[in-house]
Amino acid sequence: MIEAFQYGFYVLRDAVKAREVVAPDARVTPVADIQAGINATPVGTTHCLTITPRENGVYAVALTQTEPGGTPVTWYQLVTTAPAGDRTTITAITADTEMTR
Repeated sequence: MIEAFQYGFYVLRDAVKAREVVAPDARVTPVADIQAGINATPVGTTHCLTITPRENGVYAVALTQTEPGGTPVTWYQLVTTAPAGDRTTITAITADTEMTR
């Protein structure tokens, strides 16, 4: 589901698609704000994810974004997930201030 969220953002450029894997009451930016971020990201920007499982449905994520002709920038996040019926959804995306892997 982490990959699906980022695919919706970077490839489909569609916040509604990105939010499809997010729980309705999640601590995640609303669709309008995600779409504003997508619109501010140049077309052709690439991304790379490194996802490291922690415990209790938490994943440490290193998200590297490279705008066309730009220098890569990496953000470190903690993505929390939980079962929701027959699938798993994202319940929170927060900054990983420890940046420990």
